[in-house]
Amino acid sequence: MKRTRPTHSDRLPMSYLQHHSRLAYLFFVCLIIGIPPSSHGGVGDWTAFTFIKDIRSILFDQDLIWLATSGGAVRVETPGEQFTVFTNTEGLSGNDVTSVVIDRNRDVWFGTLGQGLARRRHDNGAWRTFTSLDGLASERITDLLIDQNTLWVGTDDGLSVFIWGRDVDEDRETLIFSDAYRGSRGVPVAGLNDLALSATTIWAATENGVAAATRTSPNLKDPLNWSTFNTSDGLPENRVTSVAILDTVVWVGTRSGGVARFDGVFWTAVNNGLPLLEIRSLTVINGVLWAATAGEVAQFDGTAWVSVGGGAGPVGSRTVAADDGGNIWVGAARNGLGRLENGLWRFLESTGPAANIIDAIYVDRRSILWCGFNEGGVSRFDGQEWVSYTTGDGLVAEPISMIGEDPSGKKWFGSFGRGLARLDDNATADKTDDSWEQFDQNNSVFEGIPSDPGFVVVNSWDIDPSGGQWFSNFVIGAPFLSPSGQWTTFRVRAGELTNARIRDIAVSADSSVWFATDNRLSQYTPSLNTWRTYGTPDGLLSPQINAVAASTTGDVWAGTDAGIARIEPNGNLTSFGLPAGLNTGRVNTLDTDARGNLWVGSPSGLARFNPETFEWQVFTTSNSPLADPLVKSIHVDAQTGDVWIGTGRGINRFESAVLPARKVLTGVQVYPNPFIPGRGDTEVVFNKLADGSQVSILTVDGLLVRQIRPDQNIAQKLSWDGRNASGQMVAGGIYLFVITAPDGNHRAGKIAVIK
Repeated sequence: MKRTRPTHSDRLPMSYLQHHSRLAYLFFVCLIIGIPPSSHGGVGDWTAFTFIKDIRSILFDQDLIWLATSGGAVRVETPGEQFTVFTNTEGLSGNDVTSVVIDRNRDVWFGTLGQGLARRRHDNGAWRTFTSLDGLASERITDLLIDQNTLWVGTDDGLSVFIWGRDVDEDRETLIFSDAYRGSRGVPVAGLNDLALSATTIWAATENGVAAATRTSPNLKDPLNWSTFNTSDGLPENRVTSVAILDTVVWVGTRSGGVARFDGVFWTAVNNGLPLLEIRSLTVINGVLWAATAGEVAQFDGTAWVSVGGGAGPVGSRTVAADDGGNIWVGAARNGLGRLENGLWRFLESTGPAANIIDAIYVDRRSILWCGFNEGGVSRFDGQEWVSYTTGDGLVAEPISMIGEDPSGKKWFGSFGRGLARLDDNATADKTDDSWEQFDQNNSVFEGIPSDPGFVVVNSWDIDPSGGQWFSNFVIGAPFLSPSGQWTTFRVRAGELTNARIRDIAVSADSSVWFATDNRLSQYTPSLNTWRTYGTPDGLLSPQINAVAASTTGDVWAGTDAGIARIEPNGNLTSFGLPAGLNTGRVNTLDTDARGNLWVGSPSGLARFNPETFEWQVFTTSNSPLADPLVKSIHVDAQTGDVWIGTGRGINRFESAVLPARKVLTGVQVYPNPFIPGRGDTEVVFNKLADGSQVSILTVDGLLVRQIRPDQNIAQKLSWDGRNASGQMVAGGIYLFVITAPDGNHRAGKIAVIK
């Protein structure tokens, strides 16, 4: 490579170079090794973490298994049992996946519940989404079926059909939309759950019974060309979940009436031996009918049902399938993917959170993420490994509504109905040295609701600067745990706490404690022992306060059913409606970042509000990889700028790049060093810089190679791509760097570039 030499005008003053050459030598030893880069992506990147053990459909593709799950599309590589998850972050249209099929191109198609039809191309991995604008009867897809060159798409409003043809936009042969048969237009296939095809007939299992039509019918849009069956024809109930054909005989499964067989005229229940009457799916494997029930899996031996494989998990099975080698697989509703081995199900190990509905989310002092679920207990994530906890470990219940951390690092888990648990995990993920404590109406100050004294709800927590901890004991009041270990419960009193239905608690910069309640916002100032309340007469847009958050600026924010309100340290209150892009006024949750921006979670998305510019940034499932419109919990990790978002369909991490103000050059990291483009290195990163810093790259004799300006400083990082000011790659060798902060302080060192 041609080596270029900086011109004379690029030289820096000799006194400057002499000073920083000495600094460079001193820093060389510690910086030449470099600091490994973070495992995160980049500024503005999204990552999704979902529960993938609720499996609705299984597809075999040579040495791959594709799964449709409630947490996205999953590819399992066999042998090796390696799981890869695809969510809307990677291009999948939606994470609630109901079905999966493969076409003759080996493209894989996924039906989603509300986000249309997604297709992943085999040749290049590219994703494409098909919606109602492309002809789908509905975007809530319940079943997919491929028969030769036709794709049948079942939805909650009927059928859509794709046929093989040439797609001019893709310039190749593939499945293209042909027609749709909608329940909303009279075709009796509304609420479709499952499809089956015989040689002559289309069979549809629906919420209203069974519908059938001749495949060669010239007009399937005409309701008169369909036959319908319901309980008057012998069905055990009208909610039909599944349909299968065994030796020309049609079988159906129902939601609570078991299985029925059709003799050509009438349906007859066949339930002898069934473990449960809730049938999730029926499958024919090698001439045998299998049923996935809400309990065990069963097969029909010609006269009765026989349970197979043992238990399929606490909420049963969803689907059964067989691979080309004759192995039987089960998709369970909570235990994941299992294979029948020696007469029992062996479930494959996969990682991830324990559920997808996140009611509480918290980042501890070691930047470990903790999630509490509507069902499923608690999961922790250290950036590499997920570990989950249930009542079997020490939780008081598995619906978790609150997570906190006491001054010693022990974790609090508040439940919806069974009190509070505290975990001492000894700062490890190893459960063997865990210690648990439980608190309820029998051994603590926490009380049950008046109508049920045993039903103890603990739904919010915060800690004050002295280490005092505040809890919401819903409907009862606010228990306070002092740093010395004394408990005091604050109850409703005139002029004080106005309502015991406390939804959220926050401690502000002045150590005031704020309570979001069902009719007002209450402020308690412990140093003065005074109370103040804020309601609609004071400017709140709604008396229903759902969330409260304290900012580093001293402001306190309240989230209501009709927008947000800012209470400044002087008591001034200003209300703001939510942006039009959210299409709601209701606030579910709030948090603030290191620069005072407010993050708002709502039933229809996420938003960030800049109180200095009054600007909103809205994130929805339409314009971002947000896992679900329903945002239930938010926690901003002020040290990393990561915004953790708990939704109704999984967890998101958004890398906001908003970090605490940094004015000095301490703890600077430079990596990789040495810089070796041949091994794939693309840039040298200068991390933990002071805000507004710049970096100069020089030769060892003091010639300026490149200057990286302060306006490129994002998230207190600058990077050098190994090029000079003319855009050419530099030659191998040793280079100096000088980092200059706005206050004039400098840090210097050396970088080895190895070609």
